[in-house]
Amino acid sequence: MNSRWLERVKELTAVYTLRHGRSTREDAQLFTDLFNATYPRKIPADYYSWQFFGGAFPGVCLLAEVGGKLAGCVGLRVLPLEGVIKGRIGLVVDLIITPEHQRTGLLARLEMEIEALAWTMGCGCLVGLSNLAAYEPRIHSLGWTAMPRK
Repeated sequence: MNSRWLERVKELTAVYTLRHGRSTREDAQLFTDLFNATYPRKIPADYYSWQFFGGAFPGVCLLAEVGGKLAGCVGLRVLPLEGVIKGRIGLVVDLIITPEHQRTGLLARLEMEIEALAWTMGCGCLVGLSNLAAYEPRIHSLGWTAMPRK
């Protein structure tokens, strides 16, 4: 990936504070409000706890804030590979950017940060099931590879 482009993304997104989501009622409510404002399908606050802190394969959530408000988030679930190939695979989940913060570089910044986090957590591969809004930047800007359709 182009290092000048990466530096430019970091400059453009310097206004955002990125932090790990915590297993608290406050962070669950921030996430739930963002999700429910973005998608027609509504979720309860306990979805956040299940998605990132519960289950057999807990994950992490990165929150991007600006001006005291949540501007976006992205999650990562780390799944073990068992069998002929052993290791870990990272599954990117719940990439959400508020409409007013789209096209600011925040999507790229969150993806870069979650990718770095995945590698530090021992993932050998990162997978994301994209809608078109995330697909284009992942393929054309971030260097992800699309799997061919059969």
